[in-house]
Amino acid sequence: MFNHQAQSSRRPSINWCGILLGIVMLLQQPSFSSATTVIVLANDKQVIIAADSKSTDIGKDGSTAHTSCKIYPVKKMVCAFAGLVSIHDEQGSSFDAARLLRTIAQESKEPRDTVAMYTKTVKETLARNINIVWEKTPEKIQDYPILFTVFVMFENGRSVVLFRNFRIPLDRSSDQIEVVSGEEVPPETQRLRFFMGTKQEIIEYVSRHPDSWLKPNIETAINHLIGLEAEIHPDKVGFPVDILHFTANGGRWLQGGAECWNLDL
Repeated sequence: MFNHQAQSSRRPSINWCGILLGIVMLLQQPSFSSATTVIVLANDKQVIIAADSKSTDIGKDGSTAHTSCKIYPVKKMVCAFAGLVSIHDEQGSSFDAARLLRTIAQESKEPRDTVAMYTKTVKETLARNINIVWEKTPEKIQDYPILFTVFVMFENGRSVVLFRNFRIPLDRSSDQIEVVSGEEVPPETQRLRFFMGTKQEIIEYVSRHPDSWLKPNIETAINHLIGLEAEIHPDKVGFPVDILHFTANGGRWLQGGAECWNLDL
């Protein structure tokens, strides 16, 4: 059913915990929250979105893991996150990607309006926080992706999958950091597969088993793939796994979903 083109480029592994803990120490804020692995499989008529449920809170005293959902159904759309998903201070959350998304979706008429406003607001908010670090120790700021977001919707009965890759640009001409977003849009969703966050073990396994990695069924295959990452990166990736099946008629949980938002699609 899903026979897709793989993403196989190798990039250096990013030490999220080390990067975020360094930022926490500089900002003197209690914690950041980081999410990890997301899998998206799509054709014209249906989309499978899956994610592990292990998240990491990183504060000045170190890091702690907890269980949370990374798949968020909002009005007429489903989204998922990997990377830096929230920043907390003593007065509350100064940045929370999921809450921001929900607020914008409630005020927007169409999913694409939500995507545009979310993209604009996230860039501004993250840049404001990261510039604090830049002012104190500019050597700590490197060119790395800080937040991945995928948006899934249906238009005229066909699936549409949009990606935003928020990162700090390497080429900086001013003293202020601008968080930019890659406006990635797949040319077709007929045969799409996409992996976000901690994904190298998944990519390598799929590349070695192009004809059998989805057998015997999608749920088993996804659990196996995420298990590969959990075995190598137990501090970042963990069970249980949430799996959502999304069509033009709505969504249903194939697995998990207990800690996720209601399917109000």
